[in-house]
Amino acid sequence: MKVFSYFLLVFVLSTLTGCGKADLPDQPLCRVVTTIDVTAAHNGTVSHYIYSHSDKMETLLNYLRMVHPDASTDMAPDTFRADAYQITVSFSDGNHSTYYQIYNEFLKKDDGSWMRIDADQGATLYPILCSMPTDR
Repeated sequence: MKVFSYFLLVFVLSTLTGCGKADLPDQPLCRVVTTIDVTAAHNGTVSHYIYSHSDKMETLLNYLRMVHPDASTDMAPDTFRADAYQITVSFSDGNHSTYYQIYNEFLKKDDGSWMRIDADQGATLYPILCSMPTDR
């Protein structure tokens, strides 16, 4: 009985002094990808894809994880006349991240710097898009 009384006293004191409370952040603890919107300019044709099914979104997220950018580059790839992709990942908290890929060799996120990617890895994006019909 003494042990139980001791633990009860410690619990009550810690709760009253604030040790038992956790301050929660204003932002959600977890955010979920809700949609991925892709605009692709390939061989002079512009296509638009919207993905909301989890398996398709996972495929694109795995692609973005696979292409490991090297160091930033001084080149201005956005001036090239080549294939271009804009991939916008939307989250459940209302935020989004936009990735830009140019000529299968350059990638940047949001307003970041252009980074070089392996051209063979970059070239896999278009076949991925062709293999997955848009959800909308």
